[in-house]
Amino acid sequence: MVRRLCVLSMCLAVLFATACKKKTEPPEPSAESGVAAPGGMTNVPGTRPAVFISMKAVTVGEYLDFLRTTGQPVPPRLAAEQISLGASVEGLTLAEAQRYATWMMMRLPSASEWGKASEIVGGVPYPWGDELAPDEPRQAAKLFLVREWATGSEGERKASQDKQVLTDAMLAQQKEQISQIKGRIDAAAAAAGTLVAQEWEQAKPNLFTALQQKKDYAELMARKELNGNVLHILRNEVGEEKQKLIGLKAQEATQDKINQASDHYKQSLADWRKQIEEKKQLLQETNRQLQDKALELKQNIEAVGRQLSDKLEAETKDVTDQLAAEASSLETALSLRKQLEASEERLQKAEEASRSALHRMGDSVVAGTEKLGQKMQELREQLNEQQGTISTVQESIKSLSTHIDKQFDDEAFLFQDLERLTTQGALKRGLDAEIGELQEALKLLAGPEEKPAETPAEAAAEVPGEAPAEEPAQQPAHEPVEAQPSQT
Repeated sequence: MVRRLCVLSMCLAVLFATACKKKTEPPEPSAESGVAAPGGMTNVPGTRPAVFISMKAVTVGEYLDFLRTTGQPVPPRLAAEQISLGASVEGLTLAEAQRYATWMMMRLPSASEWGKASEIVGGVPYPWGDELAPDEPRQAAKLFLVREWATGSEGERKASQDKQVLTDAMLAQQKEQISQIKGRIDAAAAAAGTLVAQEWEQAKPNLFTALQQKKDYAELMARKELNGNVLHILRNEVGEEKQKLIGLKAQEATQDKINQASDHYKQSLADWRKQIEEKKQLLQETNRQLQDKALELKQNIEAVGRQLSDKLEAETKDVTDQLAAEASSLETALSLRKQLEASEERLQKAEEASRSALHRMGDSVVAGTEKLGQKMQELREQLNEQQGTISTVQESIKSLSTHIDKQFDDEAFLFQDLERLTTQGALKRGLDAEIGELQEALKLLAGPEEKPAETPAEAAAEVPGEAPAEEPAQQPAHEPVEAQPSQT
């Protein structure tokens, strides 16, 4: 019994030692060569020295990784969404297959090796012969690779050299493509800049003509409204004061009372003139600021318009400057090429954006000006009638003086002051409209990142109850002008 237990213990010890040895020893050498097979490969039967072949065909995913890593174009058939990345890649040309094999530091199997490894490759006819030209696809041909060098051998050094030659050729190819892209970008930037500059020069006269036309229209609209205010003042303020004098005469008031009322009227005229002068001066100062602002905006538009073409070159300048030095590696070349392609795309978008900005600005400014000419002619005719009415009312007021045998020189000056104040008020409305149009044009031209400065503060010269000039029906014609004379 003891003897049996000893024998059993010895057997268990041998089995344990064998198991440990299998865990720590390197892969078994192939039967034919005595050299361990690389991972994923097996010995081609009957080869001396040992030649190893991949046990699985190269997949679509592995081949696509190679193409992307080396900057090669991806064939449309391999870019299809429905293709499986785990499927074997097929239909390569001899040149494509050799290029992939060289990159992997291997080679394609010979016809003899293919036949000896028929169980691995599937027993199909040898696909890499010279029956077809190197650039003709081998339909349904799967890609298996062979390796015949050991680590540290002369064969490994030769395979590494072959890969470097291929890499250098690919690098030269990428440099050539980089040079071509740079040339395209430079030419495109120059052409785009010239085109945008020409479009700007063509658009500019129409732009400023339309802006001036809108300003003039706003002034005419304002003058019509303010003339109505002047008529209100003449009839309901100045005229009523003058009528009071006539009433005293009709009531046969004493001369002292008439003289006292006349002095009061003279003082009212002087007070009105003083108020109007103050308001006119404030309006003049405001209008000077508005004119400066309008000029500044016009200059900004001019500058932005000229810079549109410069921006196109700026879109690519940073990248092209970085490419002054040649790429020293395939990886660097691929990175620079990607940057250039992105820069080329940005240039195209920038050109489209610049031209679109010009068109948007032009459409916005010119919009509505087609019928302004006719409207302005009608407004001028209405203003002429208004001015005739104002002149008639003024003459009527002056003629009342004959009934009391007194002259009031300040009346004529008051009428002139009202005209000057009306002119300044209409100018302000026109400048407000012009600045609004200029700001909108600059915003459309420069984009949202450009922020035009705000208009100057419109001090105390603002018209009481004034609103932006619109159609006459929306403005009460009886509101006082900027400086309505106050009753004394």
